Amino acid sequence: MFGIDLVEGKDRPRERSVDENAKLGSTVSLLLRMCKPLYLTGKVVILDSGFCVLKGIIKLAECGVYAAAQIKKRRYWPAMVPGEAIKEKMQDHAVGTNKGSGVH
Repeated sequence: MFGIDLVEGKDRPRERSVDENAKLGSTVSLLLRMCKPLYLTGKVVILDSGFCVLKGIIKLAECGVYAAAQIKKRRYWPAMVPGEAIKEKMQDHAVGTNKGSGVH
């Protein structure tokens, strides 16, 4: 672990500055704050499925940081994830195979 972010509730003191990325949502804002030391390095961060937010992954790429995320299907696939097409393409490959989806 190279960083920690203390989460404040709604009773945050008013004199504190507001996060510049707050308009992107709390998850994306947290992701960008935690990855700030990696900006412009071209490194890849591995995200938990809770951080698999397309808006955040795109914003990270704009900052020179790339991301990979474990995508879990609950009732539905996450928005903008062609899960069934990926599943169909990968069904004949062994677990652990890294082929990339190639699906758009």
